[in-house]
Amino acid sequence: MTDQIETNVVQNANGFDWDIQVKNSKGRWITEGYFRDCDFGRFVFETANEKLGAAYHQHFLVAHEAGEYDCENGHSMMRVFRAAYAEVN
Repeated sequence: MTDQIETNVVQNANGFDWDIQVKNSKGRWITEGYFRDCDFGRFVFETANEKLGAAYHQHFLVAHEAGEYDCENGHSMMRVFRAAYAEVN
């Protein structure tokens, strides 16, 4: 369930991008992905986890078609991230 996933979004040291952190089973925050500023306030999702990246892309497509995704709105992007993370974990 996505409501049981503890997430945190922290501004990256470069001042433009955001690190997406998830609390693991040991209570430690780990970075699972990034919202990269690609065009002055418009963000894209990046991750080294291929399964998470594929799941995010699929959830993004559904949310985008439904008009529920905005790459300038962190809340809509986090909803997609949380759904994708719940799917692969």
